[in-house]
Amino acid sequence: MSITEVPFSDSEATPPGVQVLSFDALLDRARGHLINPSASMRATFHHLVAVRGGRLDCSVDFTDHRLVEGDLIWVKPGQILQFGPQLETSQGIVVLFAPGFLDDATASAAHADRPDGSLAPVRSPALLSLTEMLSAEYHNPGGLPAAVHIAIVRHALSILLLRIGNHGHRSSQPRDAAFEAFRQAIEDGFATTHRVEDYAHQLGYSVRTLTRASRVATGYGAKRVIQERVLLEAKRLLVHTELTSTAIAGRVGMPDPAAFGKFFRRQTGETPANFRDRVRGRFMTRGARRPERRFRRRTTASNSCRCFPTCFG
Repeated sequence: MSITEVPFSDSEATPPGVQVLSFDALLDRARGHLINPSASMRATFHHLVAVRGGRLDCSVDFTDHRLVEGDLIWVKPGQILQFGPQLETSQGIVVLFAPGFLDDATASAAHADRPDGSLAPVRSPALLSLTEMLSAEYHNPGGLPAAVHIAIVRHALSILLLRIGNHGHRSSQPRDAAFEAFRQAIEDGFATTHRVEDYAHQLGYSVRTLTRASRVATGYGAKRVIQERVLLEAKRLLVHTELTSTAIAGRVGMPDPAAFGKFFRRQTGETPANFRDRVRGRFMTRGARRPERRFRRRTTASNSCRCFPTCFG
């Protein structure tokens, strides 16, 4: 079980930077390359998944979701996504788009650059209808100039993402600039430092300011915000690569494997090895109805991950 970084690849004769596929079309592309569409993946682009009928189970960064008609979920670059076997029996739309497809103002307002492992699905018949309109516009440009066609697709997608990205956030609770800068700095530097002081110095804030901003945004302090990001990456690497605990410790900025083991057990209540075995067992149980041997495995290295990059090109 492994993960590969999946790049976005434009298809011919489609607007650049975005692809809109039905579930059936996604499956057809996977089958065309003899690749398991239920394998876990870590893409470098966005997925917007909308269910039009039936039920679809999926997992995003170890959080399970059961999607039904009218549900939409936004999976961002770097998150681990795994579709359940219902991808074959449910109906829906998947919008794939590259970072940079949205204009900067929309991306900021929709929090497109904010990885959020706890993002919940949004149930909205109105947004599902808008997704269907987006799909229709994407596949039927109606003779419009290419620039106009792509502008329509971008504007429709922008409305969807602004609604989904701000779902549950009251206008009286604006995002805190200090916390947003802190969160991005952690994303860029958690493999190098886990010290709040280092981030405070880098950003020009006091430790107290970052701690206060973290408590307002998350309910807990700045140190835990860093720890949660380190823990998430460790879990991803344990489940989806063959790296040893020692190698993973180095990847998350803990050169001492013993310290990593203590940290992981303190945060989760189990050892890295036990966590790996337990979660992998769950994934294997899910995939029992779709044996891996039916599909050709594609890897780029011994510790890379299986997925279906060519399905997106």
